Amino acid sequence: MKAIPGNYRYYGYYSSGRKEIALASPEESVFFHELAHAAHERVNGNLKDGQDPLQEIVAELSATALCRMVGMRHDNSLGNSYRYIRRYASELNLAVHIDCL
Repeated sequence: MKAIPGNYRYYGYYSSGRKEIALASPEESVFFHELAHAAHERVNGNLKDGQDPLQEIVAELSATALCRMVGMRHDNSLGNSYRYIRRYASELNLAVHIDCL
């Protein structure tokens, strides 16, 4: 895990090749999102390159669940998570609730 300079394109990333999480944000939810990518890779094998819609939905839904599990009040960004998932669900032509299930 390492810190990277902030930018407007992303808040963090998980590098499969280096097995590394890089964060440009102090938000725990960003860490949880990238941690979910790492866990997803460990469970299912290699991740697809780029922003794969299903992988992004899994990571964001996982991050939201982890925030709740550790007692974080995620209410202030829950709408952002919903919109993030909705964006990727629309790429799969699915409703958000169907894609999350």
